[in-house]
Amino acid sequence: MRTPVGIHFIHVRSPHENALPAIITHGWPGSVIELLNVIDPLTNPTAHGATAADAFDVVIPSIPGYGYSGKPRELGWGPDRVARAWDTLMKRLGYQRYVAQGGDWGAIITDLLGVQAPTGLAGIHSNMASVVPPPIWLSLVLRRQGRVRPGRRERLPERDLQGPAQLGREGLPEAHVLQRA
Repeated sequence: MRTPVGIHFIHVRSPHENALPAIITHGWPGSVIELLNVIDPLTNPTAHGATAADAFDVVIPSIPGYGYSGKPRELGWGPDRVARAWDTLMKRLGYQRYVAQGGDWGAIITDLLGVQAPTGLAGIHSNMASVVPPPIWLSLVLRRQGRVRPGRRERLPERDLQGPAQLGREGLPEAHVLQRA
């Protein structure tokens, strides 16, 4: 039997109609307090120079065991379970379509929410690159160095394909496909 965990969250609805619901997750050792300053610009964008079309309904939960949420009494409350709990929270608040954002530990939770892809999740934004597959990482580095141009299949010298990256795998996006010379 699963033991319930009390989830603390801040919920601020925008005064603007058709605001897009967004769940924003803090990092560690942070808390919801570090996100208080984004609430008004997101919920009331017209007061900050943007339009009503830019408005969000904001939900900022405390990660279980951190901040103001309860501490889980059982194992298994990793980022994947927290991501599922966030989807449940948004559905219980009445949101059938929403977006998610997170930083640090919140980014991991948000990334996993994206992987789980529950019905209603319209998109995610993560401000922490967790793990980038080696072929894509090398492509980004070489592009920054001016050695690879975006949107083209590039043939790289064998010396660029050495090491653990094992480049040239099938299935990468066209802009990131690297081939042996």
